[in-house]
Amino acid sequence: AEGQVVRVVDIVVLKIVNEDGRVLVEVEESGKDVSSKRERFPAIKRRSDEHQFAAARRLITKFLHMDENSLTIDHTLVRVVGELQESTSYYGIKTLYRKRFMSARLREVEKPAA
Repeated sequence: AEGQVVRVVDIVVLKIVNEDGRVLVEVEESGKDVSSKRERFPAIKRRSDEHQFAAARRLITKFLHMDENSLTIDHTLVRVVGELQESTSYYGIKTLYRKRFMSARLREVEKPAA
């Protein structure tokens, strides 16, 4: 939109698949006194000074509480989809949500010899 202020939010969305082909999905989000049902891949807002893969690592370690070395992110397959919406946080300002879809594979855990 020419001459309009547009807020831009970059979101990193991570599809994590294990060796059986099962996919990690967020099913619920809990707040102080409220919980909301969700059915989505884990995602995080990318900070303006942050590389997309650094944001993915932050999602893995800080929010999923996983060892970043337990996953392999496919660096060759990143799909960016933009969606323009009215902002729910900032009345009257349109927001461009740029979702960066990435895929990661859970590494096979080595089993100790018996």
